[in-house]
Amino acid sequence: MRKLCSVEGCGKIVVSHGLCGTHRQRVLRHGDVNAGRPSDWGLRESHPLWHTHQHMKRTNTVCDEWKNDFWAFVNCVGERVNDNLLRRKRLDEPFSPDNFQWVKKQMRTKDHADRAAYMREYRKQNPDAFRNSELKRTFKIDLDKYTEMYDQQNGVCAICDKPETAVIRGKLMSLAVDHCHTSGKIRGLLCAHCNQGIGKFEEDINRMRRAIEYLRQYSKDVE
Repeated sequence: MRKLCSVEGCGKIVVSHGLCGTHRQRVLRHGDVNAGRPSDWGLRESHPLWHTHQHMKRTNTVCDEWKNDFWAFVNCVGERVNDNLLRRKRLDEPFSPDNFQWVKKQMRTKDHADRAAYMREYRKQNPDAFRNSELKRTFKIDLDKYTEMYDQQNGVCAICDKPETAVIRGKLMSLAVDHCHTSGKIRGLLCAHCNQGIGKFEEDINRMRRAIEYLRQYSKDVE
């Protein structure tokens, strides 16, 4: 004759350690045969933000405060409105009470005619995110590093010691990130004129020295 679960009033067949399957699982999960389902059983899984929260945990992009407390996360970020998307203000930090924002969902299309309009709208709405991605892709630095270099140079060119004056499509350009085209090493921030000047001389130091001597020679003739 099979033994019955040792929990009083259960009546189910023993599976392991004198307990039925239900009570054995309760012990393994909660350490108590009398532990029942939590009060929010099923509510988390059916919540509109549940999958968003689980994705954050899988990608390790959520702070410890929210990682194991779904309802703290929900109470802080609020409800989703009009299919808006949850995004971080600072991309190099995890989602947290002071590092999240709801942003308007961008249009999605494979139509080539609408792609340019889509990208213009994206840049307009997310200038820092776009700039950060551009810097990482091209120079392997982020926007914070660029800002640090900009502040160290007091917002002026590292060569001529003047602010950027070049304008494209009516918009003032940012100081360019100058780097060695051989090693890829970042050197500093330059205005468009100085950056293009180095490029025209093909970064040849001897050639630039000869150009300086050339200018000095004719400056003496003028004097």
